[in-house]
Amino acid sequence: MGIVFIAGLAIGSFLNAYIWRLHSGGSVWRGRSYCPKCKKGLAWYELIPLVSFFVQLGRCRGCNQKIDWQYPLVEFVTGILFILVFVNIKQMALAPLWREDLAIVVSWYLLAVLTILFVFDLRYGLVPDEAVLPAIVIAMAYNIILSYGKNPNHNYLLPTTYYLLAVAIGAGFFALQYWFSKGKWLGAGDIRIGALMGAMVGWPYIFEAIIISYIIGGFVGVFLLINGRKKFGQTLPLGTFLTLGTAIVFLYGEQLWRAYWKI
Repeated sequence: MGIVFIAGLAIGSFLNAYIWRLHSGGSVWRGRSYCPKCKKGLAWYELIPLVSFFVQLGRCRGCNQKIDWQYPLVEFVTGILFILVFVNIKQMALAPLWREDLAIVVSWYLLAVLTILFVFDLRYGLVPDEAVLPAIVIAMAYNIILSYGKNPNHNYLLPTTYYLLAVAIGAGFFALQYWFSKGKWLGAGDIRIGALMGAMVGWPYIFEAIIISYIIGGFVGVFLLINGRKKFGQTLPLGTFLTLGTAIVFLYGEQLWRAYWKI
């Protein structure tokens, strides 16, 4: 389990670099990491996930400026997500019929993409196509192949229809809101996240993911109104709540669905 957590920390560190370089226009795959404030190149011992942040007391060794809390938080959360996938894989949306290791890797990848989208929309109000579009294709392809294996008749038509329907519902639900409000309620990126939601959780769990996302967003919105950090009419980054709802349903959708129908 410790190895899984460490792997998650390492991937979380990469996600931080990916987010920063994608936003700043730098190469995602080449070049050394550096402090965004003083531009000092970082040594290997300044890049140890979580450890370097706390050893350096949350400050850059070059300019002594505070390091954004995004970095340790993304690393820690990614580590936790990796563990949750590892211990819960048999109950998840991608519950494997064969090759459990492949299901784990695909799940890690998709949750890493959700993490990127969460941070990117929260900080910059954008949804990068470079992250979301490949994830839609990979989630769709893997889920259809997996559903084919679970189908006793080995029929591609039924699982393909279910996942295409879920993608259409996810994207269509937000596309209608975008069209009706002329882009005032949400952005076009939320439509693409809706498609990813459908591709990841499928039918009928897409409804569950949307509902949970809006419940989370509602609670956060009320909290921000009460403490005065937001006013009526101001928007929230919807994509952050959609990624949270999707992650919850992706990990625990089956259990939540069964629990609901037992009420």
